[in-house]
Amino acid sequence: MINTIGKLKSITDGDLRRLKSIQSALNKIQSLIKKDDYISALRISKGKLRSLLPEPYPDSITILDELDMKIKDQIRQFKINFDRELVSMCEKSVLTPISGDNRKGFRIKGIIELSIDFENGKSTVGTYSKNTKINSVELKDIINEIDKLNRRLFERKWIADDFLKELYEAYLVVSKGLLDKEVPLRDVQTQLWLKSQSDSFWKSFNNDRLNNYPTDEFSVDLNKLLRSKYQISNDLDYILSEGAGGVIVYDNSGHIRSFKFLTFRKRRDL
Repeated sequence: MINTIGKLKSITDGDLRRLKSIQSALNKIQSLIKKDDYISALRISKGKLRSLLPEPYPDSITILDELDMKIKDQIRQFKINFDRELVSMCEKSVLTPISGDNRKGFRIKGIIELSIDFENGKSTVGTYSKNTKINSVELKDIINEIDKLNRRLFERKWIADDFLKELYEAYLVVSKGLLDKEVPLRDVQTQLWLKSQSDSFWKSFNNDRLNNYPTDEFSVDLNKLLRSKYQISNDLDYILSEGAGGVIVYDNSGHIRSFKFLTFRKRRDL
C-alpha cells in the first residue's frame, strides 16, 4: 500500500511540475509580447509550451493554434516595419548606402552583408571573409554589429601613398624584381601579410602576436586605391586585371569586380 501511495504521489508531483512549467512558459510569452518580441514568444509557444500541453490538455491545441496565428500576424507587421527602420537607423549612423530587404538580405557599403532569420530570431552580419552570428533580430543589436564591422573595414588608417608603395614592394618580391610581369594578386596579398608580421611573431609563432590582414580588408584597400586614382610615380603605372577566382572588390553600390592579376609597368611602355 505504501508503494501504491508513493506511485500516486510521484504522478501528482509530476503534474505539479508540469503545471509550474506551463505557468512559467505562459508568463514568459506574456512578458515577451509586452516587449514586442513576438518572434521569441512564437518560439516558446511552438516549442516548449506545445510539448507541455497536448497530452493532459487536448483542448489546448486549438487555443495554441489561435495564439500562434495572432503572434504571426504581429510578426508580419514587424517585418513590414523592419526594413524601413533598419534603413533609417543605418542612415543616421552613416552606414550607407544600403540596399535589399529582409527576404533576400541586405548589403551595406557594398561589402557588408546582413541576413535575417526571423523564425529562429537570428541574424548574420559579415563579409565573404568572415560572418558573425547574432542571437537577435533587434535592430539595435544588428546596427551595433554592422558598426563594429564597418570600423574594422573602413576606419583603419589608410594612406594611398603608403599602401601603393607597399603593394609595389610586394609585387617586386612576387615578380622577382621584374616589371611588366603579370603576377597573381593573391600572391601579392600574401607578401603584404608576411611583411606585416612583427619580429616577435617570427621568433615565437605565437598566434596572439599575429597580425591579421583578411581578404575583405585587402578588398576595401584596393577599392580605395582605385577610387583615389593615385599613382606611385610619374613614370610608373599599376594595372589590375580582372579574372575569375581573383580578389573580389565591391564598390559602394555593391557591384562586384574580381581582380586576379597585378602588373607594374613603366608608363612609356603603355
